[in-house]
Amino acid sequence: MIINSIKKINLKGKQNAQLIFLFISALFATFIWVYYLSRGFTQPGILDAFIDIQAYVLQKGRLSITPGFETFFYHDISLYEGNYYFYWGILPALLHSLLSIMVGNTISSYSITFLFLFLFVYFFQRILFEIMNTPVRESSNHRWLTVPVTIILSWMLIFNLPFPYDAYKYSWFFGRFIIYEQQIIFGLGLAMPGIFFLIMGFKKYSPLFIIMATCFFAGAAWVRGTWFVFSILAIPIILGVLITKDRFRTSLKKTHYAFMMVPVLSLGGLLILNFVRFGNLLDFGLKLQIPMSYTYLRIQNGLFSPMTNLYNTIFKILEYYTSPDLINLLGLAEKSASWVEHTPPHFFYNNPILLLLTPIALYGIYRAIRLNKNTRNIVISIGLTALVINIVIACAGNVVTMRYFIECYYLTILFLFAGLTAALSVKISFPILFLLFSIYLPGNVKAFMENRLELRLIQVVEDKQNRVDYQIISQTDTGSVFQTETNLIYKDVRWHEGIVSTSQKELFTKHNTIAMLPWHDGRIYAWDLAAVYIKPQGMKRLSDQKALLEFTGIKSISKPGRIKVYLEQTKVAEFIIKHWEPRTYQAEINYNFKDNAPRRLLVYFFEGNEPYLPAKQSTLPSYSLEAIKLSLR
Repeated sequence: MIINSIKKINLKGKQNAQLIFLFISALFATFIWVYYLSRGFTQPGILDAFIDIQAYVLQKGRLSITPGFETFFYHDISLYEGNYYFYWGILPALLHSLLSIMVGNTISSYSITFLFLFLFVYFFQRILFEIMNTPVRESSNHRWLTVPVTIILSWMLIFNLPFPYDAYKYSWFFGRFIIYEQQIIFGLGLAMPGIFFLIMGFKKYSPLFIIMATCFFAGAAWVRGTWFVFSILAIPIILGVLITKDRFRTSLKKTHYAFMMVPVLSLGGLLILNFVRFGNLLDFGLKLQIPMSYTYLRIQNGLFSPMTNLYNTIFKILEYYTSPDLINLLGLAEKSASWVEHTPPHFFYNNPILLLLTPIALYGIYRAIRLNKNTRNIVISIGLTALVINIVIACAGNVVTMRYFIECYYLTILFLFAGLTAALSVKISFPILFLLFSIYLPGNVKAFMENRLELRLIQVVEDKQNRVDYQIISQTDTGSVFQTETNLIYKDVRWHEGIVSTSQKELFTKHNTIAMLPWHDGRIYAWDLAAVYIKPQGMKRLSDQKALLEFTGIKSISKPGRIKVYLEQTKVAEFIIKHWEPRTYQAEINYNFKDNAPRRLLVYFFEGNEPYLPAKQSTLPSYSLEAIKLSLR
């Protein structure tokens, strides 16, 4: 009895020592990462300008972004009911708004970045540790190797991306750290501890750990929309298992039930936030974004057939994981409406040996599920998370891009490694992965050494009259291969005032007119999906609810078709146009114009009797018109 107690104490002491080493390793890795991001701690901050701006307006007690549409336009902004909103997850900005009051903007920016990165690295290591530690319980002689192997493999998998650098130079994930990359890494920073506590909760039959997992998933939903979809699906199931499974139900206490309300209320709060901002519980504002591009407008708001949407999903999955030859063979590029940004990942095409190892990994997963309870919990927790996130990215992601894939990659590689380890043991799976990823080590080291990371920073400036301005303080560096091609803030803001016509060509800008081109013949030429932002005339009579929308001299270019018009998100007009005669169409609409704000008119053209847009956009315009008018009656 005494001997067994001593053994348990020694084992616990060894485990604590192992976890301390992992903790120190994660601290060191995060320190080096932040050092790289801040260019040797020389930057006044790390958090993106979007987060700084959102944090500032939160401190002022507002959700909408100010200054508003009268003086500023922001890249990637959403405009709804006269208010600007960022559609990015608000949690980092909320933390920044609170912490910066206490410690200042710079320390807050560094601290929040360090926190999310540390959570990601540390719990990525803890998951690897559980994968390697669980199958080798029968061979404790090798357990001392688990910690160094975990540290080496985690650094290799996180920072050594398995893609040839020369081919992926312009889509290398670590080439910049602006809002797009920050949202992905910060979301993973909360999702990784969620996965870990889910694994440990089922391993130890601990309700506390399982509820903690749901809390982290709910937190990740406040950072990035992909984790919102995952959380809405996963949290009810996880809590349902907790309540209904006898092994858990018998150990539940009142405090556990109270704790369960935290993720539920968190997701409910996010739904309420969406409703307050965009009048819809499930709307994060992405479709209300002003994209300044016909391509992005079309893939975000296009009305495509179910078959085109199916091709979109298949196309994105194949672009992420298979070869360009297969996509060309199937002709998916022509059938899909999706768009590729830079070079697509083609994960297994670039890593064919991993593809050959996949059947072995699948056998290991089958073996783990059938024969080993502990590895079954690991495989199911990681596997279902990876599956859902991959499906969400493939179905909802509007473009094929490396940064979306990275969110899937870290989960997928953990899943494959868990399968290989279950099938072959750590002594074989670790050397295999290490050798495979070593091929890309020189390219990634070269990338870290040669490129100067791109940040996008701003400084908030207030004058004595409490007027605010945002000054760009990012350092332009020609050493970066990723310099942002668009401005963040535009201060020369113009909107159409009641009419859109070629007589006011000077009012046409990228932010107020998309896919409509004024021509020298006095007509406006438009593509199959276009958007204009227009202020109704007669705004002095704000109590009036009716307005008149008029399309003057509109006709199709080559074939007759049907026009559908949406004001914000409400359908307000539909009519047929022909190509041989221009006509004028009017529609009386009911809408609550509460302020002198520009409203989005989204105009669709469907050729003939087609109910959907074609998969591929035409290089030629679909119709032309003389003017668009919107006036209060």
